Amino acid sequence: MVTSANMGFVSYETACQRHFDDAEFLMAGVRTASAAQLYGFCAECGVKWLLIRCGAPTGADGSVLSPWKVYIEKLALARMINDIETLTCGRTNGHYVAMIRSITAFVDWSIDHRYCKADRSPLSFPRWRAAARDVRRMIEQAMLDGVPL
Repeated sequence: MVTSANMGFVSYETACQRHFDDAEFLMAGVRTASAAQLYGFCAECGVKWLLIRCGAPTGADGSVLSPWKVYIEKLALARMINDIETLTCGRTNGHYVAMIRSITAFVDWSIDHRYCKADRSPLSFPRWRAAARDVRRMIEQAMLDGVPL
């Protein structure tokens, strides 16, 4: 339920950075199973930030609405990538989509990986980490370009 206390609560760009930083911290402690989840959340937040910049509809709390209100593995599907490119076909945002083509690596990411054993990181983990880095770089570049946060 949206209340005056949580209006505008969602901040995808700061959540993206927080999840990435936390994942890197966990990596330093060889906690890859938990880091893998956070890399997925990082990428999801970054893609949703871009979608909003490109005109995707949002709720009163600032979160994206359907069909974008899904986890990263759905956003990474080819159909969604095409939808994102269609939404961002203007000259001002299309190059940001090109910077994150690697998010297709997340098609085998799952929210259910949070239940895996601590010593069993998904095999795709290195690709997820690289794709999350690409998403962070995209937001950093947008900030350098003066895109409003």
